[in-house]
Amino acid sequence: MDEIKLVESDDEQQYQPQTLKSQKQHQPKSVQEMREQFRLQIRKERIEDQLEKKRMWFIPKQRLQSSQLNLSINNLFNELKDAYIKKEMNEISQKLHLIANIIDDRNRIHSLYLTQRNFLQFKDLLNDESYYIDTYTIYLQLTQDEEYFQLPIEDIQWTIEKSLELLVENKQIDDLANLILGYLGNVSSKLLQIQHYLLSKNTIEVLCQLMKDSLLHNVCYLIQTLCRNIPEECKPQLIVILKHLKINKSQEILQTLFIINKQCEQYDEDINYLEIFQLFFYYLNEYLTKENDYESFYSALLQMKYLSDFHQLYAIFQQFSILEIINKLINYKYLKIRTAVLYILQNLCKQGHHMIQQIFAQQELIKKLINILTTDKPINQSLVIRSIQHILKYGSQQDFTVLISLGLIVHLKSTVESAEPYIVLQGLECITSLLNYGLQLQTQLNVPNPIFEILQQNQLIKAIEDLQYHPNREIFVQSQKLINEFFRTQ
Repeated sequence: MDEIKLVESDDEQQYQPQTLKSQKQHQPKSVQEMREQFRLQIRKERIEDQLEKKRMWFIPKQRLQSSQLNLSINNLFNELKDAYIKKEMNEISQKLHLIANIIDDRNRIHSLYLTQRNFLQFKDLLNDESYYIDTYTIYLQLTQDEEYFQLPIEDIQWTIEKSLELLVENKQIDDLANLILGYLGNVSSKLLQIQHYLLSKNTIEVLCQLMKDSLLHNVCYLIQTLCRNIPEECKPQLIVILKHLKINKSQEILQTLFIINKQCEQYDEDINYLEIFQLFFYYLNEYLTKENDYESFYSALLQMKYLSDFHQLYAIFQQFSILEIINKLINYKYLKIRTAVLYILQNLCKQGHHMIQQIFAQQELIKKLINILTTDKPINQSLVIRSIQHILKYGSQQDFTVLISLGLIVHLKSTVESAEPYIVLQGLECITSLLNYGLQLQTQLNVPNPIFEILQQNQLIKAIEDLQYHPNREIFVQSQKLINEFFRTQ
């Protein structure tokens, strides 16, 4: 009903046939198409009205003749340089307009308006909101055009230099960042030369010096682009950027961490990110200890779960007392924070015996894990079970013994009795791994399976036997398998 009301509203009647209601049964357009058409019509009228009020004068857009289409951007660019040297304003505008039309014919720019101003007065255009689109768009779009990269490197450098001068002079930092990204993000054969040129002009440092809060998003993407494209010898630029990003706000932490984490997904062992991570975690630890703003910190922790998969990073976690941070936050009132730190913890368990020993040494943390296993939400119960599984997989025999003595196994009963099927299955999988470990001890020491005795004493065997009547088929099958392989033999 809502959809029909939208179509029949008074505001839209003037754009629809009067007989719309009677035509609905044979309506050729969908409601969505009609609404889109209506939206575009309103937008077009609004733009035309604004342009008329501003009394803008711009060159009428002309379709290019076939002969003009054959003109390459290379030739046009040379003509533009000549016009620039002669300071012929109209000629400069016409050449820019022609380049824009070629790009537009390739669907690069739609509805591009250019004024008849010397593009050297670009700084005035940038500060004038009355212009529908800035001359700057041409430069940005050129960076995405393969033909542009067929130009001699000197010509490309010429456009970069002119653009940068104007942007820096007017402190148009957002546009400057976008322009740099346009060049660095394009994977052309001349990319390496352009990168070296940009770096030789100290462009990145200029960007950092002029940086402001609103720019952070662009700077983060700049970091990402640099990580991906700049040669190894230029990697210190990343450290320069991060040092300029002196982290003093929670939003800065979250956004910077998000971008750094994206690099983890494309981690390359030939690139040393260690210094970047060390610098970042220094800020992270400093912020956490001084601000105690845990509420705005949970998003950062949600991102950190990706970092702990890398072999270099567990040393950083140790350096900045990550286990103490986890211990502080693991019982926090917000579920997302508890979930985030458990993600980190279960990944840390993959680091092996040395890290597992440190976890076990945190007696208070172990008590909190037991509490989560028995009382928390299923997602967090699942993460504790995964931590136990990682200890069994990556730990030593000594770790298994400590795990048993700490009483974590006893509390697996709560997982077997859970109402969530996936928690029950995880619990059964964990118990199976433990019983297999018990069989090894039984063979080596010629003693009864110690795990079986623990399960029996704590009524876990009865709880598993009750699962034979569970409606979930997979749970039924797994419980039967456990009973047949372990319990009946005992």
